[in-house]
Amino acid sequence: MKFKIQCGLLIEALKKVLPAVPKKTTLPILTHVCMIVSADGKLELTSTNLDVTLRYMVDVEVEEPGSATIEARQLDRILSVLPSEETIELVQIPNESGITLICGDKKIQEISHDTCDFPVSPKIDDTVEAVVSKAHFLRVLDICSSFTAKNELRPALTGVFLQFNKKELRATGTNGHILYECILPIDYDGESLGVILPRATCEIIAKSKLTIDSLRISVNDKYISIDLDGLFMQSRLIDSKYPQYQSMIPTDDPSGVLEIDRESFIANFKLARLSASAISKLAVLNLQEKVSRISSSDMLLNRSVKETLTGSYEGTNLDIGLDADLAIAGFGKMPCNTLRCEFRDKIKPVIVKFDDKTSEVRYICLLMPMRIEY
Repeated sequence: MKFKIQCGLLIEALKKVLPAVPKKTTLPILTHVCMIVSADGKLELTSTNLDVTLRYMVDVEVEEPGSATIEARQLDRILSVLPSEETIELVQIPNESGITLICGDKKIQEISHDTCDFPVSPKIDDTVEAVVSKAHFLRVLDICSSFTAKNELRPALTGVFLQFNKKELRATGTNGHILYECILPIDYDGESLGVILPRATCEIIAKSKLTIDSLRISVNDKYISIDLDGLFMQSRLIDSKYPQYQSMIPTDDPSGVLEIDRESFIANFKLARLSASAISKLAVLNLQEKVSRISSSDMLLNRSVKETLTGSYEGTNLDIGLDADLAIAGFGKMPCNTLRCEFRDKIKPVIVKFDDKTSEVRYICLLMPMRIEY
């Protein structure tokens, strides 16, 4: 294998596949990037952590086709100290374990493995295809992945549930204390299909710098693949059953509704958080039609705060406790200036919806209440 490419172009291509390179692994080959150079002047870079595979192609000046691997982060470090406008030549002699990088008068020798040792991506069969707006999909994944579970006790909750229905995609993320459901339009005519996308995969997609307007998705019950503007991503899905979260969303009429400026409400919870218990993070809403308040306290440190809410509340009087951190995060993701919060009683979840006709995406946030300690 022997080819030349500008350093800046190579490091740009390498950074696209770096997210799938594990930082810690018992399989050293996974820390490498696989390079395949074809006679038609294409360099294919592939990385994998066995759950996610990333593949990207870039034009190069080929002198001899071939393939080799090189430690991905070491190559990234080398390229970062070389002039981006300089041309670098990579040479790998068949049947030898080393690869040589030549840039001007600099000659660097690095270890290389045979590409036969590099994991082969599984072939995805019996897939269904869908097309979705890039902007909507990236935002929805960013929101829902923020509220997935961080521990592995319930594997299904560590990912984002994607429910493919005709003309509609429902994305859901929950950790058991807060739930977000986003409903967006999609070009899909297949049978209803529900899959769980790992949080790490969502983060890779959300961080992708894309210039295209729509994404093409291929999926079956085990794998999902997406063309991210030239960066091909294939990911294993979480093999677990997602809970029937729809039963958690109340369908009866609320007993009270609070309409309040979003930024003002978030500021209320931030102040309450400063005086709340470091363990419970409890903030209490005292909702009344005349005057509504938010309060918090920490008896151990003799701290307390009480503040009047600026919003308008209609309904029965109610005291309800919420986790201040979850309220700040959940309300902060709502794409509206005014929140409409629905309350039923002190043990049923608080529902915040955004279903504006001017928006193609509908958002539902569900916050589980906390027990109030008097």
